[in-house]
Amino acid sequence: MAEFTAESLIAAEHARRAAIVALDIEALEAMTADHFHYAHVSGLVETREEYFARTRASLDAPARIVATSARDIVAEMRQGYALLKGTSHIETTLMKFDSLFLSVWEPGENGWMIVAYASTPVELPASFLSR
Repeated sequence: MAEFTAESLIAAEHARRAAIVALDIEALEAMTADHFHYAHVSGLVETREEYFARTRASLDAPARIVATSARDIVAEMRQGYALLKGTSHIETTLMKFDSLFLSVWEPGENGWMIVAYASTPVELPASFLSR
């Protein structure tokens, strides 16, 4: 049985980020709840189905995340779910930026499942603003 602690939640977040960089869609799907929603720094909000359809469609795209990390992570354990917040560093093939993030996770059969993720940039690069 999985252990649902702040430490295991933070480890799940680091594993999620590693899967994003590795383009490991199976690992991402395994830790993503069916009722997942993802709010991008651009303001786009996607359901689980939309998120994975876009992710699959962009696997061969030249613009992609090549590194991501999280720091200043705080886990708030609640009854039946947990909140995770911190600062995210993203490096894509086009730009680098930092954002503040908030995610919601819930216990699943095989470990933590991400339910929602939202982020907002700390400071947007000029190239992002010109789009």
